[in-house]
Amino acid sequence: MSYYSPRHGGSSSPKSDSSQPDFENNLAEFESAFQKFVAETDPGFDLGLLHFNFNPFVSENIQAQIAKVWYPTSKQELEKTITLEGPAQINAPVLGEHVRLTGDIRIKGNVIGIKSVSVGANCVVEGHLISGGSLQIADGCRVEGTVSGEEIVITGLVKVQGPVVCQGDFKLNGTFEAQSLVAVKSISLQGSEKDYLKLDMHSLFVQNGEVDTRIPVKLGHSGRLADLSSQLFYLSHASDGTFRLARAPSSYQDGMRPAQGTILTILSDVELEKMLAELATLER
Repeated sequence: MSYYSPRHGGSSSPKSDSSQPDFENNLAEFESAFQKFVAETDPGFDLGLLHFNFNPFVSENIQAQIAKVWYPTSKQELEKTITLEGPAQINAPVLGEHVRLTGDIRIKGNVIGIKSVSVGANCVVEGHLISGGSLQIADGCRVEGTVSGEEIVITGLVKVQGPVVCQGDFKLNGTFEAQSLVAVKSISLQGSEKDYLKLDMHSLFVQNGEVDTRIPVKLGHSGRLADLSSQLFYLSHASDGTFRLARAPSSYQDGMRPAQGTILTILSDVELEKMLAELATLER
């Protein structure tokens, strides 16, 4: 088989002076010879299956998923619940009033639920996971961006590469790893003897509530175990604009406890004082 095209089709003239191989003609020649071989070997074979196809075969189910747009194009569609069942890969962002992911779904984009998001076991979100209301994440899930929700419930082993921000109560029953965790109301950490919470940051912070933990908390890149007896502080905002730390929560006044936060940290005393000074500056 010649690797260079002849000067004139079908002639036996010398090879062209061009140094570029004629891949197109040679591939066509190879395809023709191969089809002839298949036809002689198996006369009943469908030769149409041998034609080169730039678009590889995909099932009708996958074709339907590729064709569908996973975000609303009208107000009426926005009010619908989007339910995706795997195993499947969605190469687009997902947005809806309520979003439900189940069965090994991989989303290459952000997932946003206006009112709620539920992520079933073994799902992967290659983007941010955001809910304007409740957010539930089941065992075996991974999120490669930020996680944010009004109420967040984690069950099993879940890993998040970015920060986690909870506008209400954060509840964990299992093992959870993330860059950081901040909650407004409270943090409840439950699980078995093997479970734990691990954050890349040196502190766990609740803006206006308490931390209730029954499992180990590991802080910092080294995964240093936090000591609740000496490294758990209650944070109050004093009238002079400063922040103060105490070992016990503030007492009730007129039947109500003053607004206060909670910090579980492995920072040194000097680092803590610097952080409180920066908080006071931000408040001003």
